[in-house]
Amino acid sequence: MGHRRRHDHCRRRGDPDESQLLFATGDGLFETINSFRESLSSWLPDVQSLTMHRGSLPVHDILQGLRSLSDLQHFNSQLELGTDILSHLTGVPHLKTLHIGQEKESTIAKLVEVLEKRHRPSFPRLQSVRIDGTYHEHSMFLRLITSGSLESVHMKLTDLHPVDAPMFSLLTTPPTRLSSLRHFTFHTPDIAIPDYPRHTLFAMTMFEPLLACANLETFDIFFEALKVEFGDTDLERMADAWPKLVSLKVFSRYTQQIAWADPEVHLYTLWTLVEKCRHLCELEMPVDARVVGPFVPPHGVLPGLHTLQRMCLFLSRCGSTTYIADFLNLAFPNLVRFNAGPPDSKNHEHTWKKVRDALPNVAPPF
Repeated sequence: MGHRRRHDHCRRRGDPDESQLLFATGDGLFETINSFRESLSSWLPDVQSLTMHRGSLPVHDILQGLRSLSDLQHFNSQLELGTDILSHLTGVPHLKTLHIGQEKESTIAKLVEVLEKRHRPSFPRLQSVRIDGTYHEHSMFLRLITSGSLESVHMKLTDLHPVDAPMFSLLTTPPTRLSSLRHFTFHTPDIAIPDYPRHTLFAMTMFEPLLACANLETFDIFFEALKVEFGDTDLERMADAWPKLVSLKVFSRYTQQIAWADPEVHLYTLWTLVEKCRHLCELEMPVDARVVGPFVPPHGVLPGLHTLQRMCLFLSRCGSTTYIADFLNLAFPNLVRFNAGPPDSKNHEHTWKKVRDALPNVAPPF
């Protein structure tokens, strides 16, 4: 391979397979950029993964260096890149993974204009994308991805713009994505909302386009500061649509903090996961567990869901501890992690402890 020039702030990782490049931040950034511009850096064509961490200095011109990365497959940036660099990335032939998090809406809008004039595919082989940005940034950027083999999407909103189903419809076009999409994660911003009105801003129906993605394995959504409407019917439709589900998380921190918002998914409705999602390993959601009678399986007793080992039922008031424990032992006999977060811990913590103690394989609360 010959002599390879390296810098403390710009280095490859993972010997002996040195195919990753960790980009600089802070005072070493200019040194890094200069090394990136050197066309004689013979190891650049070998780099498959590039990570650019957030720093205090802007990146203006690394485009020449990026053009030398002929085998770039994974790109992660927490810096503001600008239109020229993003435009180049859209055409990188082997790019599989992309994470961007510091772009402006005006930059994405300009990128859309540039690509509309080119009339060629953008991000043609992308398999995984994470976007941290506003609603409009997500909507514009998702339209640019032409890859038909998208497997993983991580969306992190930075504003509180209402979200609707048409935005998620962008994930199902072209139709080959209906079978390729396997992992979906969605975050709203952690923003305090004084005197937030008691109406639902987010409803699970907005995710309806994803119900057509039959191979989905991960559906994790986090509503950090907002109320979400999530009921029995929503859970039943998910179970019908996603038989390969491995991780299911529906979390609302805002709902968790207000006493009037009781969960709309009832404990015994979780049986639909036993019937239809036989690969499920992890479950987190708000559940109404105020059961007053024993569980009777609607279609006869089935073998329990042995794959499920981790469960968190937050915002859950506790009913009969005996009936709850009997149900959980029947439905999920291999639970090793179980946590239930009541809305008022003083009144319900001791009852949930009784449930936990009745689950034979469960470790202390995490």
